[in-house]
Amino acid sequence: MKQIKALIRKEFLTHWGAMLLPAWFTLGVIVTMVVGLIWALIQGADISIFANLKSFGGEYDKIVLWGLGLAGSSGLAMLAMLTGIGLADTILNSSNKKRCEIFHLSQPVSLAKIVGVKYGLVTLGTYLQVIAISLAGVSVMGTYIAYKLHLSPGYAFTGMLQGLSGMILPFFFTCSLYWMFAGIFKNASFIKSMFSLGGIEIARLILSKTTVINFPSLSAYLLKLSGLGNGINVSFADKTVTSLGGGSADAVINRAWAMAFDEYTWQRILFSLIFFAVGYWFYSRRELN
Repeated sequence: MKQIKALIRKEFLTHWGAMLLPAWFTLGVIVTMVVGLIWALIQGADISIFANLKSFGGEYDKIVLWGLGLAGSSGLAMLAMLTGIGLADTILNSSNKKRCEIFHLSQPVSLAKIVGVKYGLVTLGTYLQVIAISLAGVSVMGTYIAYKLHLSPGYAFTGMLQGLSGMILPFFFTCSLYWMFAGIFKNASFIKSMFSLGGIEIARLILSKTTVINFPSLSAYLLKLSGLGNGINVSFADKTVTSLGGGSADAVINRAWAMAFDEYTWQRILFSLIFFAVGYWFYSRRELN
């Protein structure tokens, strides 16, 4: 345990700037909002809308509050996904680029622990930030809006939990995919991964044209597993409430739990494990610099 703690501390002190990108982004949004409000006050603008939030009418109040938690957590998870893609290359290949890989890997610790800590920080460490930031944001904004709309803040927290639940497996899958490419390619792993996937897609199109066989698209499949185009969304709730003619938003929100996971759930888990193992295998067989 002491070795793992030491490895976590070493990796964090080395890559803290990249690891905390979701926190930096959130801080930037908060600072921008505060500066904007101060500037609006200086200009004499009317910002009473924030203090006098009005009801949207009927069941839409619940949908708005729920959507706040859902959209906020899902948006942060998407940002964390991009962070994880870049962090996988940084945390695996920065030592190689700096010509100090031998020094870092000469520690009296097994390679499995070293790589396991790196993968844990790329995936779990990044997503824990999303959970913490979402919880703080919903606790403040969600509670305030709930108070103004005379609703329970539980709607915002429910949306947050559904967003985090729906994004966690696509997040792990996408980060694991680029973890594998970062393990295979020492330099420019993201660009090389794009060229590799693009080459496979071009080969598929050529084969489909020449053989008159419709080969499935690997890129389209990977996009589905990445969660793009799927998941819970506010427009779903809006259309459903409209179709109910002002019916129960609670029923709509409860139905959204089933959308957090889909037929690709087990495939995401399986491929995440495979990509981690493949990335580890290639990384462990590198020529050290």
